[in-house]
Amino acid sequence: MNRDEAKEILLRYRPGTRDAEEPDVRAALELARQDAALAAWLAAHAAFQESARTQFRAVPVPAELKTRILAARQRRQRIIWFRSPALWAAAASIALLLSLAFWWTQPREDLTFTGYRERMVRTVLREYSIQFLSPDLGAIRSYLVAQNVHADYVIPKGLEQVRGYGCSVMSWQNRKVAMVCFEPAAGEQLYLFVAEQVEVPGAPASPSPRFQRVNRLTTAAWTNGGKLYVLAGEGDEAALAKFLKP
Repeated sequence: MNRDEAKEILLRYRPGTRDAEEPDVRAALELARQDAALAAWLAAHAAFQESARTQFRAVPVPAELKTRILAARQRRQRIIWFRSPALWAAAASIALLLSLAFWWTQPREDLTFTGYRERMVRTVLREYSIQFLSPDLGAIRSYLVAQNVHADYVIPKGLEQVRGYGCSVMSWQNRKVAMVCFEPAAGEQLYLFVAEQVEVPGAPASPSPRFQRVNRLTTAAWTNGGKLYVLAGEGDEAALAKFLKP
């Protein structure tokens, strides 16, 4: 489970309830205890939820509401509620709070290609687990076929000669991303991320690689056959470019 998957689960989490007994919630809360950024987000989210509950409780109930309901049951006539200014005010207050809750829970990260590239790099720079370990590139592709995630990727000739290390299935805005890891030398790794080009706004539209330094890694990005490829590794542009030779 990564940070974004944990956030999706914790958006439905209600502190002080039995939600914490659910296995996926427990796992997300455990990750929050280990991840300072996720813990800060959870604290802010919980504070907002408590504030929203407090404001909901503060919405005044029209004094005539109970009388109107009982009268309607006796007369078996529908209450024309929209003629009540008090009910209109209550409905407007609830709508405002729901709008604020929706705004608060929307992702605030950069959803363009730049944000995607930075997220992928951050993920491999912090501690994470390879879901399938194998030096065999064919076995790696077979695993991704079984996971139904971008197994039809095409890699440059330079990478075809590099020993594999493994792969993982990652997530970007609830869409799957394939990550193939290569091991060109002992202790050295290259990461190839494969996604659908249309799912990443602002993705480069050229098959020619575009280089950019991101954090401690150099990245190269290009598109081919509707797929977006981002290759990341240590070293400079020249060190990465040798793996991209056709």
